[in-house]
Amino acid sequence: MNTPLTVWGLVLLVAFTGAHYMAGSYSAAWLWVGIAVVIILLSAWVGKNMKASKGSTETWMALSVFGFITTLVVAFGLISVSMSWLMSLWLLLLGAAIYSEGHARNNQPHIYSGLVVVVAALLVPGFGSSYFLAGALFVGLGGLINGLLAKSK
Repeated sequence: MNTPLTVWGLVLLVAFTGAHYMAGSYSAAWLWVGIAVVIILLSAWVGKNMKASKGSTETWMALSVFGFITTLVVAFGLISVSMSWLMSLWLLLLGAAIYSEGHARNNQPHIYSGLVVVVAALLVPGFGSSYFLAGALFVGLGGLINGLLAKSK
C-alpha cells in the first residue's frame, strides 16, 4: 500500500461525492474552486512524500495552475461552459500528469491509470448532471484502488 496515493484517492472520493450532494444548495462553479484547491494541495503533499522524477513537479504544477485558472475563469462567468466540460478538462489534466509521471518512472500501473483517466474524460457527458460522481469514480475511487495496490517506496 502506498499511503500518500491512498489518502489522495480517498480525499478526492469524499470531495467529489460531497460536491455532488452539495451542488443543489451551492453554486457548482464555486464548489469547483474548492475542489481545485483541494487537488492542488493534495498533489503538492503527495509530491513531497514520493520520490519525484525529474521534471514531474513542474509538470504537475503547470497542469494544476492551468486547471485552477480555468476553473476561476468559469466560476467568475467569463466563459460560459457546462460544468461537465470542466470535469472533462480536469480529468484530461490529471490523466496527463499521472501518465507523464508513470512514463518518467517507467511505472506501468501509473501509465495505465493515466490513460484510463484520459479516456474517462470522454465519458463525463454521459453522466449528465451527476458529473461530480464521474470525478468520484474515475479520480477518487481510481486513486484509492491505485494507492492500495501500489507498492510503498
